[in-house]
Parts: sequence; C-alpha cells; structure tokens
Amino acid sequence: YIHGFNEDFGRSCRRAALLQERLGLAGRLLLFSWPADRRYVTYASDASDLAWSLPDFRTVLQGLATRYGENNVSILAHSLGARATVEVLARMGQDEEVNGPVFRQVILVAPDIARSRFAASLEAVERRAGLLTIYASENDLALRLSTVVNTSARLGITAPEGSPSPKVQLVDVSGTGMHSLSGHVYHLHNPAVIEDIAHLVGGTAAPAERA
Repeated sequence: YIHGFNEDFGRSCRRAALLQERLGLAGRLLLFSWPADRRYVTYASDASDLAWSLPDFRTVLQGLATRYGENNVSILAHSLGARATVEVLARMGQDEEVNGPVFRQVILVAPDIARSRFAASLEAVERRAGLLTIYASENDLALRLSTVVNTSARLGITAPEGSPSPKVQLVDVSGTGMHSLSGHVYHLHNPAVIEDIAHLVGGTAAPAERA
C-alpha cells in the first residue's frame, strides 16, 4: 500500500493499519511511506518528494516480487501514491520489455495523475499488471482542486469515455456517497469500496450493502 498527499509517517501508519483491518488482511499488508509533509500548502514540494522516492519504491516492489512470487503481490495505491505506481510500473515496462515482474492486482484509488499521462503510460504499465482497477468519483473535492492546480484533468474523477483497455476496469463510486468531507479517502470509509478491494486482494471484509 502506498499512500497519498497530506499523510506524514505517523498518519500513513495509522491509516495503513486501519485499512489492513477493514480489508481483512491481517499480516498481509506492507506500507510504503514516502515523505509527505501533511500540510495542504506543500502540495508542490510533496510531488517533488514523491518523485525522488520512485527508485526506492521500485526496489521495494521488485524485492516483494522476488520474495513472494510476482503473481502473489498486489499494489494498492491512493491519490499521489497512484501517480508513483503508474510512473514506476511504466518505467519497469519500458526498461525490461517482456521480462520483469507482473503484479497480480494493481489498484488505483482516487488517482491524482493526469489522464493524458496515464494514457501515454498505459501500454508499458499493462506489461507489469495482471489486472488494473481504477476507482474514481465525481464527488472527489480534493481531485477537483488538483485539477485546477495542475491545469489537467485527473484520472480519479469519473470520465464519460469508459475503460481505455480490456485489461483496465473503471469503477465509478460516485453513487455511493462521499463518506468524508473531501470525498477523497473512500477506500478507508466506504463499505462498498472496502468490500470490492478486499475481493480483489483476497481479503475477508464483511459484505456491504451496495448503494
């Protein structure tokens, strides 16, 4: 699990522990924490810190694939963490061509990455992903602000064009509500989303009533 913007080390640990419990992944979740400052005014510097964390993130992913078997490892990424995941998998796909680890599930929740950048990287990312699932919401106020700051549409806000590839599953959670003031952390608080993610990663979350 790789967290997003506005989560320092302590908060990322607490949220990862909460996520592990709610997904039913006791003993089966590893957190990659990058140095976010947990201050809204530091978005630009957080993005820079995320960028220089990419080589370490790649090393961790490759190590997990080597230790546990590439098809036994899933990646769950939130917000800016999803941007890091796309960038690392794209580089792995480009550098290693056919050879290299393939991760069983790659799950991007509220991904804070430009749609255009994702589209340009998709072919290389698909080489490293068994199945790619994207959760998006029209109610995500944080990503609407990111769209203004970055002057580009974000992948985590529901787009009308549908899935860009048969290997990619787009899940629109707009109809299930916001579940937080920002509408951005629904993977922690929305029972329907938690249940879906647990199904993907082999967790044991209790079934939720669909909205």
